[in-house]
Amino acid sequence: MDKLISTIYIKQDIANQSLLVNALSQAIVKILYSADEGIDFRAIKANLRKLVGSQIDDTRIDESLNELVKNSYVKKSKGNYKIRDFYRRKLKSLYDQRSQRLNSVLEEYFSDSDLDKGTLQSWFEDMNTKFFSEYSMNWIEDVIGRSDKNRKYINTLKILDDNAIHKKHKIDKKLCTWLNDQYIQFLRSNNPEDQLLMWDYANTMFSCQLIAANIYADDSILDIFENATMVLDTNILMCLDLEKDNYSDAYESLESIFEKLKITPVYFHITKEEYSKAIRNKIDEITRILRKYSIEVLVESDDTFIKTALGRKCTKEEDFITFFEQIKNIPDKFNNSLEIEELDYRELSVAIENGQKDTKLKEALNEIFKRLHNHEKTHSILGHDAGLIAGTQFLRSDGGNVWILTRDGSIHTYSTENAKANKYPLAVSLKTLINLFSVSDGGIDLKPTDFLPLFSNFIRNDVIPEKNTFQIEDLTRMYEIQDQITQMPKEDIVKLAKEVNRDRISGVTDSKIALKVQRRIQSYKIEVKDELTAAKRSYSSEKERAEKLTDEMQKRKVNFIERRKHELLSEFQKKNNRAKRIAILVQIVALVLISILVIFLYQKNSENPNTLGASIIALIINLLVNKISIKPLQEVLFNKKEKRFKSQIDDIVEEEWRSLLCE
Repeated sequence: MDKLISTIYIKQDIANQSLLVNALSQAIVKILYSADEGIDFRAIKANLRKLVGSQIDDTRIDESLNELVKNSYVKKSKGNYKIRDFYRRKLKSLYDQRSQRLNSVLEEYFSDSDLDKGTLQSWFEDMNTKFFSEYSMNWIEDVIGRSDKNRKYINTLKILDDNAIHKKHKIDKKLCTWLNDQYIQFLRSNNPEDQLLMWDYANTMFSCQLIAANIYADDSILDIFENATMVLDTNILMCLDLEKDNYSDAYESLESIFEKLKITPVYFHITKEEYSKAIRNKIDEITRILRKYSIEVLVESDDTFIKTALGRKCTKEEDFITFFEQIKNIPDKFNNSLEIEELDYRELSVAIENGQKDTKLKEALNEIFKRLHNHEKTHSILGHDAGLIAGTQFLRSDGGNVWILTRDGSIHTYSTENAKANKYPLAVSLKTLINLFSVSDGGIDLKPTDFLPLFSNFIRNDVIPEKNTFQIEDLTRMYEIQDQITQMPKEDIVKLAKEVNRDRISGVTDSKIALKVQRRIQSYKIEVKDELTAAKRSYSSEKERAEKLTDEMQKRKVNFIERRKHELLSEFQKKNNRAKRIAILVQIVALVLISILVIFLYQKNSENPNTLGASIIALIINLLVNKISIKPLQEVLFNKKEKRFKSQIDDIVEEEWRSLLCE
């Protein structure tokens, strides 16, 4: 859908219309360059159709030719167009340089392949065409310096996995791998000549995008009108069989499109009655003119009926009577093959009759008519138009895809101004439908978003725009539009597409539609910017709040740790000191017992018991025991235990803090 919006924008944007003239001019230049002598408009149109693959509206061709003549690149003489000599020399030099540039690239990167030059060049052109159709936006990003990926997308080119190109040129798998590697080297090249070659492709791609977007009807319009019922107004039916009608050339193409889209042309019984009245009035009018003026005077008439009659060799009143017989009944077919049906049944007739009695509806139609023509519409025609609208509304209310096809401005304007929200208007004008279906151009056979066939054809025929045909600003602008559209939410793109199509069906001008698309893109950008600003503010506020909470939490943690370490250490020291006191008490008791034992043994075994001597010996033994075992035992049991606890206390407190946070 984003491609559709981009294509619609390309088609509707006024700035792109002048670029389209440049694009078509370059195609025409190639046609004229290939002709040795001057050629006329018809030959140019025929050759352009072969080159593009579809017909191009005469107006577009005319505009491009006039631009070339105005810039003195082309000379017009006696209806023939010919490239001026100085410009032909310039073009030859340009084509020679381009050919030399291409040959240099093929020699530099692919000379070791065993492919013949023609096959190699064709393969290379196909690869570049495919590359730009897939990665044009990435390439433009690199060129304008807006990519931070530094051509990383080249590492994962999908086109390298597409075997269709290699199969087309009958390249085996081993050579295919080598060619792909060499092609990647070419894409990574910073050689100015290689870059100029890529610019040729970029300009050609842009040219083809412009042309395809403007000459083909887009899928969204085809989807809207597919399987539709087209209720033909009297002014349509009256002119279908008139060869001199302004739209006579379009009827055949419209019929073909109707058949492809399964559109059924119908008319109501009131239109049948209105047709008879209108034809009788026209016959009476022409008869009066015939009796008043000569054929020579009639030749100057711009009346479609008179011009058609004269075209059918009517010169006498009898001839005109025969002509009147031919047109007095509603045509059976839209043009040659598609039958026109009369739609008439009781419920529909009731709805039509109610519409004809609707005073407010007729007043509204009359006000619009007066606004457009400065006089009132006749009562009978107002009744017909009101019934036509009411009947179509009835058919639509039953879920039908039904439209009024008209040349009447008041019916079209009324349906546009009174269209319900998110609904398409009841009526579409003939001129609008011709434009929507690109009847005068390529029609509906190809998609405007699929410009690859045209791109390939232009490259194959060396229809490559001159260096200054488009500027980097043109490509950048197109890239920005496409990039901005792709960033919009899908639902917004769908909504915009419906609105744009409603405007197009309503006959809104191209410039206004392009402005709407541009404004919607800008509106989305502003919304994104506002959301980003709000998000930044919110983030800043949250960050500040988080920092405050973090600081507060950190303070609490520090206080908790200091307090808890003090508590645990005090508790440990109390237990340790109590254990020390018990140990000292045990030590004293042990020493006393040892002393008594020493004195007892000394006196028992001594021949001359001496209490003083025994006491001295006991004292010495106590000192030795205390030095050798008691103090080291205290060091192991108490001092080392305290050191170990102090080294572990940080982990103990940290674990308690984490447990506290988890509660």
